[in-house]
Amino acid sequence: MSNFIVNPYRFGAGFSPADVSGLILWLDASEGITKDGSNLVSAWADQSGSGNNLSAGGNKPTWTDSELNGLPAVVFGSDTSLAKATWAGGSIAQPFYVFAVMTFGQSAEEYNWDGGGSSDRFYFYNDTDSRVVSCGTELTISGNPANNYYYVTFFVDGVSSNQRRDGVSQNSGNMGSGSWNGITLASRYSDESYNDPKFCEFLVYDNDVGTSNRDEIETYLAEKYDL
Repeated sequence: MSNFIVNPYRFGAGFSPADVSGLILWLDASEGITKDGSNLVSAWADQSGSGNNLSAGGNKPTWTDSELNGLPAVVFGSDTSLAKATWAGGSIAQPFYVFAVMTFGQSAEEYNWDGGGSSDRFYFYNDTDSRVVSCGTELTISGNPANNYYYVTFFVDGVSSNQRRDGVSQNSGNMGSGSWNGITLASRYSDESYNDPKFCEFLVYDNDVGTSNRDEIETYLAEKYDL
């Protein structure tokens, strides 16, 4: 059974994430959800046109209606994950951008997301007393955000990398110089170290979109989800 909600932010007038070049992954909980009668999600289809569709290899997360500003989310927990082992177009090199509307998982030593395999990983991880993001070198994310929704931005470009939360820069520094291939949401690539984030939307661009496009994407997410 599939979820066929018509998303006005995709089909109506106004800005769309696809207006910015380089979009290789667009997950929107309002679209592309394959779920059963209990709202357990077996697949989440990429809306970018790149074919980077995620699927459940084991336990399935839950699709929840009207989670944020009347819009749905995919809720993880209890050993659930969705993954795409490799990008359809192959590994992407830096610089690249990631945008997400999400809650931060609250479990220590667990992953909000990871790469698709043992190499070319970009991960967002909860350490015992902090959060770190890495594409070869771990950068500590300041603060300990509550279990609320945020729109977050990661610009990954070696020593010039930056992380933003709700449109405000939080940390700059070195995230490493590695490439990124595939994605695993809510666990380590090897289906362990599960976390419990919630995702409404997730975007990956394989280039530096520039500050003007970055700001427009952030405004789109902030207004859409009333954040």
